[in-house]
Amino acid sequence: MEAYLSSSSDETLRLARDFSRRLQPGQRVGLRGELGAGKTCFAKGVVSERTGIDPNDITSPTFTLMEEYDGSPKLYHLDLYRISTPQEGQALPWDEIFGGSAITLIEWPEHLENVLANCHFLVTISKGNDTSRRIEILEKGSA
Repeated sequence: MEAYLSSSSDETLRLARDFSRRLQPGQRVGLRGELGAGKTCFAKGVVSERTGIDPNDITSPTFTLMEEYDGSPKLYHLDLYRISTPQEGQALPWDEIFGGSAITLIEWPEHLENVLANCHFLVTISKGNDTSRRIEILEKGSA
């Protein structure tokens, strides 16, 4: 597991951009942490690096559940915060997410058991004081 300390949202974006260069087509990243920890900020850094979209133009899919971004490969950004049962998530394109070549970022993956189990990376963000964050990146299958 890798651990980083971030003292600002700009630093979190920079860490996420660096991390995004490691991602391969078809990989899924679970983003965990309490409300306001910085999961969406981290996702913005990854999406921005992979697509060239300004992070300020990237929004959280809290109410839409999923945003799709054109890139090579395609990117999905999911926010499962409002999902509490497997039936609520059935409308999402799971065949593409789990079987395709898209890179997928999933906030609150623990809300659906099969989602968390299918993540290649787990990024856990913990609040410190004020703007500081501890960001832990675990590549599943590694020690």
